[in-house]
Amino acid sequence: MNVNNIKQNLNYIKTVIENGSLKENRVIINVMIAETIHGLKNTAFLFKVKYTSEGYKMHYSSYEKRAKKYKSRLLVDMEELERKLNKKPVNEKTCKKLIQKMLDTDLYTSYTQAVINQWQAKTKHYKTEAISI
Repeated sequence: MNVNNIKQNLNYIKTVIENGSLKENRVIINVMIAETIHGLKNTAFLFKVKYTSEGYKMHYSSYEKRAKKYKSRLLVDMEELERKLNKKPVNEKTCKKLIQKMLDTDLYTSYTQAVINQWQAKTKHYKTEAISI
């Protein structure tokens, strides 16, 4: 499952909550969230990282750890959303807030990308490489 599908699923769930048709679409939403959580575990996020030479890539490990942290946070938030939607008195405001937070942060990738963008090469000669987490 790619990132755009995850965002589409979240937008659909948010729209259903806002329309007030959550009861009628409960089964569809449960299936969508289950598929999204399963697909998210196998989804790889790509980040563009700069480096100056082949031997100087020590900063990659910290970016990978940070990306894994936020991917885990995304998984936890998706599971929490699933639990909140399966409760009998659904707290729609909390669900919308949780979905909006995931969408605003671009599925929490913006936090990692902001740290990556802070890295400055000591020389003007650097190359860019994409790493997959």
